[in-house]
Amino acid sequence: LIFFFDQFEEFFSLLSEPVRRSFIEKIGSIYSNEALPVRLVFALREDLLAEMSRLKSAIPEIFHHEYRLNRLSREQAARAISEPAKAFGCHYEDALIERLLSDLSDQAGVDPPQLQIVCDSIYDSRDSSGMLTLSIYEELGTASHILPGYLERVMNRFNALDLQTGKEILTALISAEGRRLVLRADALTPRTSSSVPGAASRVGQLVEELVAARIVRLRNQNGEGWIELAHDFLTAEVSRWLTAEELELKRARGIIARAMENYLAHELVIDADALDLILPFGERLRLTGDEANLLLLSILNRAHTVPLWLVESAPRATTLIENASRDTDPSVRLCAIEAAFLIGDEQAKELLRKMSLWDEDLGVRKASSIALADLFQARAGELLSEGHDGREPGIFRRAVSLAMMRDYDKQFVKLAGLPLVLSLLVVGGLAWVRLRRDWRDILRKGTGGTLGGSVAGTLGGMMLGLGLAVARQSAALEASSLVFVLLSLGAFIGAIGGMGVSFGFCAASRIAYRHSRLWAVAGAVLGGATIGGISNLLGVDTLKTIFGQKPVGITGALEGAVLGAGVSLGAVLTGKLITRERPWKIVAGAAVGALFASVILTIVGGTLFSGSLEAVARSFTHSQVTMDPLAFLFGEVRFGRTTQIVLGAIEGLLFGCGVMGGIRLADRPPGSDAKTQA
Repeated sequence: LIFFFDQFEEFFSLLSEPVRRSFIEKIGSIYSNEALPVRLVFALREDLLAEMSRLKSAIPEIFHHEYRLNRLSREQAARAISEPAKAFGCHYEDALIERLLSDLSDQAGVDPPQLQIVCDSIYDSRDSSGMLTLSIYEELGTASHILPGYLERVMNRFNALDLQTGKEILTALISAEGRRLVLRADALTPRTSSSVPGAASRVGQLVEELVAARIVRLRNQNGEGWIELAHDFLTAEVSRWLTAEELELKRARGIIARAMENYLAHELVIDADALDLILPFGERLRLTGDEANLLLLSILNRAHTVPLWLVESAPRATTLIENASRDTDPSVRLCAIEAAFLIGDEQAKELLRKMSLWDEDLGVRKASSIALADLFQARAGELLSEGHDGREPGIFRRAVSLAMMRDYDKQFVKLAGLPLVLSLLVVGGLAWVRLRRDWRDILRKGTGGTLGGSVAGTLGGMMLGLGLAVARQSAALEASSLVFVLLSLGAFIGAIGGMGVSFGFCAASRIAYRHSRLWAVAGAVLGGATIGGISNLLGVDTLKTIFGQKPVGITGALEGAVLGAGVSLGAVLTGKLITRERPWKIVAGAAVGALFASVILTIVGGTLFSGSLEAVARSFTHSQVTMDPLAFLFGEVRFGRTTQIVLGAIEGLLFGCGVMGGIRLADRPPGSDAKTQA
């Protein structure tokens, strides 16, 4: 008695484990009874041959008696075509047999399932005499038409959902150029859009049905199952299912497939140009785990932005991000921070905490501190007090990281909850962080304000020189010398005054950019006072050292502070009062503010440029820069209060206009109409 188990692969794919175990026990009892005249024959696909090892407990010699069914040779195929037909009174024309062998043969021989499909169609079209001719075959469209038509009939068996999944399986097996591909069987599930529970099992069942229908072919190589279309005839029909977008997606997948080969062979990651082609497709790429790992590794190494879907798809995401965090390139470490933020688990927390405290690059520390704050909110500050690898973070290191967090969002770091020393260090660190971050902007605007002050001083010196030359009716040479001296002095004094006010104003506005603009006023006052005080000390000491004279009433810290207040307060108030801010209006506000500050300063006894010149002139007999000749223009005999007020107002107006005009011009990139807050 012979038991013949055909399609035995279904024993492993369709039956439950208890049923399989029961069957194996019964087979074992039958096989072990030598008195029973029984033989067992199992027929199954080659790719599942290794599964037969499960029966070794019942049939120890199961692999001792194997017979492989190869493809048919031309002679065998000719007999398979003609002999069964004769049994039913049909006869194949010799020319038809030769044509079939030619159309269906390849280097491996003739595939029986394809031969069966084609001959079945020819048999259904036989004439009344039972003659099967070449003309019938050609009318059917030959194998190139019969086989795709068979594909359509097979696909029509599926319901709508399975039909879509089945098409996705088959389109995954061809390239964008229409060539057959060979894929690992476990790579098919990610290629389908099905995301319901049990999707992998359903894809496996559909593959089994397609294999049984001779649409696809499974084979085993090095212990892995590989799948491909059963014949080239099917590629044209499957290609017609692809849209233009799907073809582009296939090309992107082709890039990844070649990249995987290069990585496995040479450990090469994907280059930047290829990443630009791949990444726009996002989750539609439906990558395998190994492909997702390679793509994530490549993105990190090329310092690209890491998408969330890829972090979720890559099985080794945490390890790859950890490795990238130790890269020598800061841009790669920044990408690792972005990726760790997307993961957001305990390992990511530890990685971000370590980098926010110990990374050598300040930009990387800042990015990791911000990411840590975004993830853990108010708890982020507490995390920075923990050590790493036996190292405890010092108070200065913590203060810098906390300052970066507070710079990002002050709600994350409450100064009131910190020890006093640490709070002071955080405030200092915050100022340092912001100055370091915006130093280019401060330098650009401060330089603009310095140059603007120099221009204003030049104009003021020129006006005083010309006025004195006319009032004194000086000769041309004497007048030229006077104008040159006052012009040079005006440019120098205006420059150093503008430097103090503009750098103080810009630096303070950057340090306190989220707070009241009055901090910018305070910065301008402090900058003006500092430069004014230093200039006064140096100027008096210089005159005393060289000439032995110590003039009284030279511009100093008070004048610098008041002018800084006037310029900055005028600009700030104008910005607050005007709904639609214009640069020229801010400049005008600063000029008016400086004008009023100069007038007030003169009234209370302060001295500006002209007053300082008069103070110096009184220390030297017969000085040409005495301001008395100008007093006649204002109805006075001496350099009195009215003359001082008028000249001071003019100087303040020029100074405010020059300094703020220089800042605003420096704030506008060349060729841009963009306007930003000072």
